[in-house]
Amino acid sequence: MASKMMKVSITRRDTIKPSSPTPVNLKIFKLSLLDQVQVTNYAPVVLFYPANNVHVLENMLLQRIQRLKISLSEALTQYYHFAGRFIDQTSIECNDQGAEFVEARVNCSLSAVLGQLDISQLEILFPGDPKALLTTEDFLLAVQANVFECGGMAIAICLTHKIVDAGSYFTFVKKWAAIARDSDNHVLPDLTIASSLFPPRDCVLPTFEFPREKCVARRFVFNPSSIAALKAKCATTSVQRPTRTEVVVALLWKCLITTSRSLGGDSSQYLCTRAVNLRRRFSPPLPEHTVDNLLASLVLLMKVEDKNDLELHSIVFLLRKRLQEFSFEQGQNIFGETNTEMMELVSKESAHYFCVTTSCGMPIYEADFRWGKPIWINVFNLLMSNLVILNDTREGNGIEAIMYLTEEEMGVFERNQALLAFATLGHNIFEDSSTTSTSRL
Repeated sequence: MASKMMKVSITRRDTIKPSSPTPVNLKIFKLSLLDQVQVTNYAPVVLFYPANNVHVLENMLLQRIQRLKISLSEALTQYYHFAGRFIDQTSIECNDQGAEFVEARVNCSLSAVLGQLDISQLEILFPGDPKALLTTEDFLLAVQANVFECGGMAIAICLTHKIVDAGSYFTFVKKWAAIARDSDNHVLPDLTIASSLFPPRDCVLPTFEFPREKCVARRFVFNPSSIAALKAKCATTSVQRPTRTEVVVALLWKCLITTSRSLGGDSSQYLCTRAVNLRRRFSPPLPEHTVDNLLASLVLLMKVEDKNDLELHSIVFLLRKRLQEFSFEQGQNIFGETNTEMMELVSKESAHYFCVTTSCGMPIYEADFRWGKPIWINVFNLLMSNLVILNDTREGNGIEAIMYLTEEEMGVFERNQALLAFATLGHNIFEDSSTTSTSRL
């Protein structure tokens, strides 16, 4: 099994600093209110690049590593706060201390890892501990370039969630890759708009961390035909055209609730939290190169009193209704109230929670560093149970759901026939990328 034989050996560590020093007037970067309420942990992402039937020579690998370093240095000139350090909960000192860059070798082929996928084993591809909370001494950005025996590569990135959401995260990676292949559009990221729209507060704000426990991950793939069938099943006069994420979330939530109940869970209150991209809520919408956290948590509480409450169309209706009710006022503490509400429901009223995060529609497969686009991307968690991460499939017309549950819950959840009627348990990444040959991966 790939999970038993994969070993990673660190060969070099460097600190990558911005290619140009940060101007004096930009030395202090102010966090926004929405940054302040984020926990100070990394958001780990790993991008896998196959050799694509090319015999990758050692000097080619060294050139690729060097290109990654030089382009990262140039990208840090634009994203200068990524090379700084936290001062306190309201600001970063942009002192050009740099980002960490680790080089590593993996003792197996890429196909051995992605052909028998075990997500829990991917943690060793990251620099340091991807689950750790950051201190004022830690790198805000750390990268590990893992080279497989076949010449394939996994670029593992740890970037603190305190200063990016999914949208700004993948926009940064896309920009870094464009610099690497000399095709940067020279549109500078806007680093100040979030703090101007949502100014920070000089007080301790309520943050919410879901309970941490040992969990396992499984990858479920929804292909276009399954999503179409699921939409047809969920459509009603109230929601005539449900979105693909609405129907997938509804199905996963229903199966999670039935799993909990089959294992003796007695809650009648079920909490679902989803992220809302605030960029799209402004008129006109904010551009994609707007950096920082611009997300709000949308909290939906569902009370299940009879089996009709768990009909898929009923759940889709509640999801749509809650989204339509959502509103925010610029500068208001929209996160603080939401976090307080969640803490009350989960800790005091024992509500069963389900956390949904998604990168669907974002440019997660656009990071071409000059040797092609990634064959697969994984947003790593293993921090909390009852979490699902939704991503587009590589072709862009399907959805993959990475579900994190306790081992006991997963044993029941992954055998749910209502789920398996629409989703496939995906242990082999290449089955979803039929146009890519695996012979030299």
